[in-house]
Parts: sequence; C-alpha cells; structure tokens
Amino acid sequence: MRKSLLIFKILLCLAILAGFFYISAVRIDTDYWWHLKVGERILDNKAVPHEDIYSNSMPGYRWVDHEWLIDAALSWLNSHGLSKLIALIFSLLAALPFLIWIIRANSLEIIFASFLGAFSLIPFIGIRPQIISFALFFILFEILRERYCSNTEFRTSKFFIGILLYFFVWANLHGGFFSGLVILGLFIFLNYFQLWLKNMKIYYRHIRYDTMFFSGALLVALINPYGIDLYREVFRVMFSYETQRYIVEWRPGLDYPYIGLIVFVGLFLFLLIQFVRYVPLSLSAPAIFFAFLYVKSLRQAPFFVIAALPFVEAGLSLAKQGIISAYRKKPFRELTKKMLKVLAAVLFAGTVFSFSYFAFKVYGNNYYYPTRAVQILKEEIKKEKVVLMNYYGWGGYIIFNAPEIKVFIDGRMPHWVDEKGNSAMKDYVRVYYTTDRNAVSEVFKKYGINTALIKKDYQGVNGNVTPLDENIISQMLRSNPFLGNISNRIANLLLPFQKVNDVRAILEKRGWKILYEDNDAVLMRCYAEACY
Repeated sequence: MRKSLLIFKILLCLAILAGFFYISAVRIDTDYWWHLKVGERILDNKAVPHEDIYSNSMPGYRWVDHEWLIDAALSWLNSHGLSKLIALIFSLLAALPFLIWIIRANSLEIIFASFLGAFSLIPFIGIRPQIISFALFFILFEILRERYCSNTEFRTSKFFIGILLYFFVWANLHGGFFSGLVILGLFIFLNYFQLWLKNMKIYYRHIRYDTMFFSGALLVALINPYGIDLYREVFRVMFSYETQRYIVEWRPGLDYPYIGLIVFVGLFLFLLIQFVRYVPLSLSAPAIFFAFLYVKSLRQAPFFVIAALPFVEAGLSLAKQGIISAYRKKPFRELTKKMLKVLAAVLFAGTVFSFSYFAFKVYGNNYYYPTRAVQILKEEIKKEKVVLMNYYGWGGYIIFNAPEIKVFIDGRMPHWVDEKGNSAMKDYVRVYYTTDRNAVSEVFKKYGINTALIKKDYQGVNGNVTPLDENIISQMLRSNPFLGNISNRIANLLLPFQKVNDVRAILEKRGWKILYEDNDAVLMRCYAEACY
C-alpha cells in the first residue's frame, strides 16, 4: 500500500470519528433523558420496569423496555461522570463499519463509497440505543457474508453456539435484534435458492443445520426479562399507525430531504439499474430488500446503508472496469483525462466538505430544552397539583429532571394502547393535529389537565403540521419563507398534512394564564373548571 494512500485513509477515518464524536457529545437526543431515568430505576430496584410510573395519561400501563440493559449501562456511566466516554463509545460503534471498509479498501472508489455511507448517516448519529443495533447488524452481516458468500465452512458447534449467544445478548440490548433475524433468514434463503438454481439439488443435512440455526436464534431471543412480550413489543411498534404517521424516524424514508441520503440512494439506484445483472445475488438481494424497507420507514436507513454498501462497491468496481475497457479500445485525450480527474477530485472534496458542514455545523447543535420552564413547574407542584400536557419532545427531559411531575407523553409512548383503546398519543394528536378546536377542551377535561408546556414553533411551514421529532431540515425550511413555501407545496402534493390547532390561542381564550415564556417555550396554567 502506498504511504500516501495510507495517510489519506487515516485522515478520512479520523474525520469520521471526529464528526461522529462531536455530534454525540453535543446533540443530546430527546429520548436520552428517559433512558437515564429508567436505567437509574433498574439499578436501584435490581429489576426491569413493567408498569409506567412517569405519565399522568397512562399510569400503570404495562410496557416493555426492550433497551433495558443499555438504559442501565447509560445510567451507571452517567452517574459516574463519564458522559464523554458514552459519547466516545457510541461514536466508535457508529463509525465501525466505515472505518473497517475504508481500511481494507484497495481503491479510491471503494474509499469514496464508504465515506459517502458515513456521510449519509449523520442524522442518525448520537447517544441512541439504535446505534448498538447498527453496529451489531454490521458485524452479523459481515459474518453471514463470509459464511454464505465464500467457501468458508462455518457449520460447526462453536459457530452455532456463538451466534446463539450473539442473539441472546442483542435481544437484551435492543429490539433491533429483529433486523438481525431478518438478515439471517434472508441469507439462508438466498443460499439455498442459488444452490437450487445451480444444481437443482439441496442437501438435507445442510437444510437441517440451518433450520436449527435460525430456530435457535429465534428461541434464544426469548431469554429476556419480558419473554414473548419482547416480540409483541417489536411488532406493536412496527405496525403502530401513530408511530408511522407522526414520528420522523418511522415515516417513509423518502419524506426526509437529507442530502447525504439522497446522494447515496441516487448512486445506489444508478448502479442497480446498470449492473444488477452482473453482481452476485448474495450482494444485490439484501441491498434491494433493505432498500424497500427504507422506502417504507426511515428507521431502516442505517441497515439499508450496511446492506447496500457492498453492492455499491461492486457496482463502482464494474463501472471502473468499463471505463478502463473503453480507454483501451479508444484512449482518451489528455484533456478528457484531466477533466475526469478534476471531476473525481471535486466529488470527493465536496463530499468531505459536506460531511464536515453537516457534522459540525448543522447536526452539531443541541436540541432546545425548557430548563427554566421546568424549574418553574417544580416550584408550582409544591404549591398545587400539576397535571401536565407537555410537548412530545420534552417528555423525556421532564422525566429525568423533574420526576415528581408526571408527563402526558414521551418517547416511550407513541404505540401504547390499553385494553380500553385509550392512547395518550391518539389524544395528543387530537389536540395538535386536527382543526377541531373542541378537541383541546375535550382532551384536557378527560385527563384533568391544568398545566400546558407548549413549544412555540410547534407548527409547520405556513401552519401545516410537521412530524413530532424535530429535525434541522424542517427548522431551516421554516426560517426561509421562499423555501418553506416550496417545500410546503411539495409536501401537500405528496402527502397532505392537516392544519394544526393553535393551542396557545385556544387556551388564552379560555382564561389560561402564562406563567413563563421565552423564545421557544410557553408555560400556561389554569385554576378553574371553566377553563375547559
């Protein structure tokens, strides 16, 4: 390996690590707070939570903390003043696939594809349990590629036991283990499908082994504090209408206009159209399968990038071979060669610059949390009972910083529905996501709400609703009337949103008083039945 190429690889790896660490250290995810509080409860009680004790809307609801082991670890590390170590661990896990791909790359186009993959996932970086599943998915994907796409023989008892232990640990870390089961089943199916196409014959002993292999992975995931309820929780989240409709990460992937993902998906589609016939099915099929999952849900974007990168690398290699073959038949003029080199350099430099800009400038900013408003709430509850309706994104912050105040909703709850059909998320949607002004009074009266913590800009461009999870793109659009108007028209054309209620104006007309207000938050109180 040339020394210059090695130095170039090292610099790119350091850039990825630095960008990911900066985001993880600065940008505190809205769910991070309740993870810390739940982890604290697990450590104190030496048991996982089964019933909700943090909300006023669904108290006692039986829920599954599928991230319980991560929550406990986060709480322990945070309580020992190791928040920077947490950020370092999560940034290393997020960077792991790209560092490995860049280090072992033997050509510039492979290095470019790997760096582009890292750039495409910047919005997902942070101290988030999903990052654990992302890293574990990558490791499993590499193992399965080695086993099913090469001549390596892995049908041994040690390998079998190792994979079972892998899924046991993963199932107790995060619900993303189900994606691991999906990719395992997909590789097994593709393996036998290709054998059948090639030989029209499949060996029974191999089928028996792989059937036991997959069944064992399914069953070992049941060894967790919640048993079969863990699987039920995964499916409840996956098929929750409210989650898919109102939470950014669960909405269709194409709804999220992030330039890095757009470029990566565009490159993938171009190579898919050009070279799918020449790339092994074991590379193209997983990429296509997870591309469909990504189109359905943005949540699958990290898994899609992992599954698609080997195909992108193979496609770029084929494109390079095509250019070399064309050059041999008819050599390029010197001007053409210089232009191609300049174009390649500009593309690479533009990607590096864009990565730096989005990592350190755009996504390297913390969310706003209502610190002063929560302090006032803590004083209010000492005087009189507080029944709160809070902005969704601040629920976790309140749980951690003011556990004596029960929240209406937080990041655990979008898919919660009790036996009677009650759902805090459905009622929250009625308050904000309809034009029915009476819904505010009806929901507030139903729960006896006397306090409201409202996000002032919780309203989309020109009054249209935006998904609950705030993102920097929507903030940028709202700050620019021209871009906002264009994006609003496109959004309404593709997926119309309803106008939102101006909750503050409705409450003011009913006599609610403003206790505190700043540029981002409004804290309102009501002390009379007539306020409903």
